[in-house]
Amino acid sequence: MTLPEVEDFFQGDVVALTRLVRLALLSGMRARLARGLLRLPGVSRWAASSTTVRTVVVLTQTCDLRNESSQPRKHAQVGRVIQITDPSLARMYGSGWSPRFIPVPWLGSDHFVDLDVINSVDKQLLSLGRRTRPMPSNEARRFAWHVGHPFQRFPFPDDLSPSLGPLRDRIKGKWQRPQSAEGRRWAEVRDVRAQALPSWEATGVSVSLTFIFSRGVLPPVPDEAEPLDRALAEWLQHERTAAEIADRIEATGDSAELAYLYDALVDAWVAICTPQGTITSVDASASDEDEYSVSSYWDSEAIDLNQLSGPFT
Repeated sequence: MTLPEVEDFFQGDVVALTRLVRLALLSGMRARLARGLLRLPGVSRWAASSTTVRTVVVLTQTCDLRNESSQPRKHAQVGRVIQITDPSLARMYGSGWSPRFIPVPWLGSDHFVDLDVINSVDKQLLSLGRRTRPMPSNEARRFAWHVGHPFQRFPFPDDLSPSLGPLRDRIKGKWQRPQSAEGRRWAEVRDVRAQALPSWEATGVSVSLTFIFSRGVLPPVPDEAEPLDRALAEWLQHERTAAEIADRIEATGDSAELAYLYDALVDAWVAICTPQGTITSVDASASDEDEYSVSSYWDSEAIDLNQLSGPFT
């Protein structure tokens, strides 16, 4: 039996751990012994015919798998693959709202790596697994970002969770109703960044949320801002809900009007927040992903609304 070498593996590879490999991992069996067992006719037939015990995805960076670093590592990290059958949750997690679940779209839109179940395995034992599907090259950057993201999250003050609670609940509701105009607007958001004034350690914190929209969603920024249309100004004078504003966005094709409406939309989203404790206020702005500056990125923190205690955990 020819066994693949772990040096041929890549980050993102899908590996099926058969019964024998699973037994070896649980019992601490050495790779040499497992290889010897696989050469025995009866055992090899049993291992080949047994159902897959666990499907995992390789999380370790490719260079570390191949021992290209100055200090070769003997172990690799793998994450368990699960299926999320709820379509609304699968859509939400597939868009990156949960750092716990990494989308694996090359297996299906409902397949994810559960980062709550990460294992370190001997590389030689990992090589006994059956590689079932490699990661497409166009997914490599996105997958690597998802792997590292949960370990880079910022420790926000405790009061931020209840302050943004209503917004978090609304997001979940809109992912469950993707057919609504507001649900489609949520799907256009690539990231939410938070900045604190004067600082997160202050006893009174003003939080500014920037909703970063996918390229091309927001109209181009003109050299000179066009005045607000009188009819739109009168319409916005009334207290409009986010749902009403989202409906009007879909009904208009005027770029100047769209700019004002998207600003009004994000304002309506944060208007439902309930600042409390050290959080004194929450405001919002909208930005195109191509327009958001590097300096703003470094001065802000990514908000994973599901990381804050609530229904997403």
